[in-house]
Amino acid sequence: MHGGSASHLSFGVDPGVAIVSFIAAVVTAFVALEIAARALRAPERRRRPLLVVSGLTMGGGIWGMHFLAMLGMRTEMDMSYRLDLVVLSILFAAAGSTVALAIVARARVTRRLLVLAASFMGLAVSAMHYTGMASLQTTATQSWSPLVVAASVVVAFFASLLALGAVASMHGERSDWSAGGRLGAAIGLGVAVAGLHYTGMAAVSFHEGAAPTATAGGIDVSTTVLATVLGAAACVLLMVVTIDGARHRRRADLAGDLAVFARVSRDIGRRGDARRTVCLAAEELIGCDLAMLLEPDGDGALVVRATSGDPVNLRVGSSPGSSVCGDVLRSATRRFVTDVRTDAVADDSAADTTGVVSMLFEPVLLDDRPIAVLVAGWTERVESPGERRLAISSLLAAEAAVAIERADLVARLREQALVDGLTGLPNRRALDEALDQGVRRAGLTGRPITVAMVDVDRFKAYNDAHGHPEGDRLLSELASSWRAELRGHDIVGRFGGEEFLLVLPGVGSNVASRVIERLRGVMPVEVTCSFGVATWDGAEGASALVGRADAALYEAKEQGRDRVVVG
Repeated sequence: MHGGSASHLSFGVDPGVAIVSFIAAVVTAFVALEIAARALRAPERRRRPLLVVSGLTMGGGIWGMHFLAMLGMRTEMDMSYRLDLVVLSILFAAAGSTVALAIVARARVTRRLLVLAASFMGLAVSAMHYTGMASLQTTATQSWSPLVVAASVVVAFFASLLALGAVASMHGERSDWSAGGRLGAAIGLGVAVAGLHYTGMAAVSFHEGAAPTATAGGIDVSTTVLATVLGAAACVLLMVVTIDGARHRRRADLAGDLAVFARVSRDIGRRGDARRTVCLAAEELIGCDLAMLLEPDGDGALVVRATSGDPVNLRVGSSPGSSVCGDVLRSATRRFVTDVRTDAVADDSAADTTGVVSMLFEPVLLDDRPIAVLVAGWTERVESPGERRLAISSLLAAEAAVAIERADLVARLREQALVDGLTGLPNRRALDEALDQGVRRAGLTGRPITVAMVDVDRFKAYNDAHGHPEGDRLLSELASSWRAELRGHDIVGRFGGEEFLLVLPGVGSNVASRVIERLRGVMPVEVTCSFGVATWDGAEGASALVGRADAALYEAKEQGRDRVVVG
């Protein structure tokens, strides 16, 4: 295929331009794979446009690498390019990459489909290369080595197979295809594309002695113009991808934050400890090492009510200048401390107890009234929390206010459900729960448990004679005097009306009788009570135990009241 009378013209490659062209191929391949990964995670309506952008980017990168490398040719020939064939070569690369990516962007890609897509893309890329070579205008003729041309097509196939295989394996956002994985695939694709180009260039020979190649009506473009266009296109592409990538990351961060906020709001209603839920969300969203919620203890200090980690025993002052937490609570103003170890106001105990160095203090406001402080801490020094962290901490503080209000409301409702409103003693429901637990515990430990049913003697007559307010006062006085005489784990509650139930864990009937005599000694002088006592027999249930105590109480009344009967 060499002309007989034409002499062979040698050419070389500028190493610097070759390196730049390889880097360009790697960068554009990485960008294309990044967009493809984004497309596979996107909703169906946005997937196709993103795949088109990815295909155009990959095709443009392959084409750009080819022509950048062409600009690095060292030869004595004057060269220019036919614009129509240059445009056609671009179309081959872009269309081949786009169609092939669309083929492999399916939920399930078989090996056969992957090979077909790689074959199509390889032929398109080869067409790009050799159309680009045909656009080259010189004073020499070109001849080709068929074997090397075939080898370049094989290289194009494997380069396409590598790129498309990477995209297919990224489907579903696989964890093994991180940014590092995509970078490795991009480098591999860059090597493969460079191999395609230089294998193709090894197939061509230039011979002088012939007339200049006619342009056939085409428009010649100088290498300077082509280099300028390539540089401008690369700058525009990188600028667009960088801006779009930043926007995408911001949208992804926002979507992730909103998802966590939605989960926090849902969990506050579901979980028992709403305060800890907020702390866990703060650690996750703010990216701190420890989150705490401090609230006033009613005694002039702030204490830790919840953390994102292990419980923390921390108590700081709330008076002016005593602690950062106290100042933030009083002023309702956020504060960030770069190093609590050196801050004049910061409490050293916070650093010693928690091990944190930098801390963000966010006031928690309920109806514009500060009720707590949300604290985010880092074990390493942080110079600035950043706008995103500050915005998130403000939103979490609002969630914390809701959590605290709800938790306190639930606690009040539970107290109302379990506490008698007149005497402040446990009510019937609370007594049933406590007695069930006491009997179960006695069964496990083998220790006794004794109960006593108590009835205020002739209480109806007292009410009729002195009035109901005086009767209420009497019941409250009885409750207060009895509660003061009992051990911490003993229970006395209002069973109903003028009846009380006494639960004495760990004691038998003899000790219980002495306790009851002590209670009888502190009763108001104007009233007497009857007691029915029963000790658990080791087998009966709680209701049966109370039933025996009630029977003993009935017997005490039958015997004339104001006495203790052991059943």
